[in-house]
Amino acid sequence: MGGKPVAQGRSELFRIGEVVKRTGFTRQQIHNFLTMGLISENDRTAGGHRLFSNEVFKRLSMIRGLLSQGYHLADIPRTFKGFLRVMLICACLGAGALAASSTARAAETRERLTAEDLSGIRKLFDGLREMMLSGDSSRVTGLFSPTISQQRLHEIQERLEAEFESRSYTAFSYSFDDRKDVDLSEPGKARVNVLIRYKYYERSQSAVPQGDDEGQFWGFDLVKSESGWRVADGRFFDTLYSTQDTILSRIFTMAAIFLIVGSFWGWMLLDCCFRSWGGRKLPWVLIVLLLPGVGALIYFFAVWMRQGPED
Repeated sequence: MGGKPVAQGRSELFRIGEVVKRTGFTRQQIHNFLTMGLISENDRTAGGHRLFSNEVFKRLSMIRGLLSQGYHLADIPRTFKGFLRVMLICACLGAGALAASSTARAAETRERLTAEDLSGIRKLFDGLREMMLSGDSSRVTGLFSPTISQQRLHEIQERLEAEFESRSYTAFSYSFDDRKDVDLSEPGKARVNVLIRYKYYERSQSAVPQGDDEGQFWGFDLVKSESGWRVADGRFFDTLYSTQDTILSRIFTMAAIFLIVGSFWGWMLLDCCFRSWGGRKLPWVLIVLLLPGVGALIYFFAVWMRQGPED
């Protein structure tokens, strides 16, 4: 019979008879959905029979939900397009807001940073470059703000000593845009995104230079004291003398967290959009869409846990 599933590689494909049997739609309805572009076939048999993947059952479940809410068949393609249009508008508005915010911060920086301030900030990073090239960790005390604790400063100096014992820096440069990369949070405090490039030799290995020619941006929080601009944090120095395994493990851990959270949010958003509702869809869609993470958790416990997955 035409309703038996057909195995192809790792995925299972279904003939139209099996789709009709599982969904309750007629063959004519399935044909109409194909013609309208609401579903699509994934393959064909040697005899020309259409084959569908598991995704067709999810799409047909969405169509059934829309029909049960009073939508006409001709309205469903417009509904799908409307949803995609709303998502595109939200993305464009978000990008526009970020661009406007960035422009405002840049304008504020241009107005409030004096030439003397910029000169003092560059002098600070000149000192950082000289320290890295000379391998003299004692110079770090002249880079930090007096507000940093002595214990923290001692930890950073020990890390630098270990760095210079294992590596000899032959090149170290920095650059930043005065208008784009300097952000004043309040008078006397600034955050600077600095592009740093460097080269070094491993003392325990052959004289083969290593480093980063393209450079990487690092954020520095700065404060202005009586002696000029100084570093208020040590995040850049915490990355020194870190093994590659440690760095890679942190990257993979963060990537796994983002993947899990993003997948959960997307799952809840799709479930909310295509669930059969009694006139309460829009508020829940806005909650899940505008409050990523928190909104998805609220929807999961308030709706999904009570009603279960949509059939």
